[in-house]
Amino acid sequence: MNKVFLRILCCAFLILSGSCGTGGGLAANVWIVPLPYGKGDVRQPNRPYLSYSLEAEEVPCRPQRPDLRDIQNIKGLRVISKLLQARQGIEQNQSENQGTRRSEPVNVSVQGGWIKLGFFIDNKNTGPGRNFTLKIDRLEIYGNGNCEQEGQPPCPYRKTIPTGYCGLPFLYLVRPGTSIEYQTLSPNPLWNLSIYVDNIPVIDASQLPQRQNRLPGGATLILPQYKMEVLFIGEFLLEDGQTFRPFRKRVNFTTNSRQAF
Repeated sequence: MNKVFLRILCCAFLILSGSCGTGGGLAANVWIVPLPYGKGDVRQPNRPYLSYSLEAEEVPCRPQRPDLRDIQNIKGLRVISKLLQARQGIEQNQSENQGTRRSEPVNVSVQGGWIKLGFFIDNKNTGPGRNFTLKIDRLEIYGNGNCEQEGQPPCPYRKTIPTGYCGLPFLYLVRPGTSIEYQTLSPNPLWNLSIYVDNIPVIDASQLPQRQNRLPGGATLILPQYKMEVLFIGEFLLEDGQTFRPFRKRVNFTTNSRQAF
């Protein structure tokens, strides 16, 4: 993706969404923009696409199994990746994932309403005394669907994406003065993570007798539009991998417009 376009997108998104963070000037120097994809990786230019799976469905969150030893070879992350290996004690498990298993995708299960997300994250903390690597450990996701316009009760939503999701002991790792992009087929484990947010409430009247269906227009399934907020939680790391300061930042967006079937 063109980097000039991404920076323009970042500026527009931050103005419109009111993204904010804590952690002093360090968090203010981090830009985060959601890069939404829908089913089949059809790019949605503005808003994440709310899909629906009646039954559990396996979907790939990475194209292949990640390995911290790959990250160890990235300039500026050698010490940090070694520390992560030691803390998590995963070197033996990673070695068992080599060979044919290494090339297999990592899957997660989704059900109900769901969206697929990736993020552009730009860590502008660089220079003398500011070379801090950003490690994001957890996402807390909150949503509120416009269910009341359908004559239904409110449909609030909450989900946590924890450390360890999709095979690494963190979600994102961004070196000082660099950015990560969302590329689902990239072999780079810092770029290829897909976040699936599922079990988002939808309005399903397909099991009701027709006379009891009071949904507008006789629809049997409505996927509401959701206002979403993502809280990014992590820490800034010194060059030796030790924690310098916690990181918090909020990003707001909406899903695509209401769909009725």
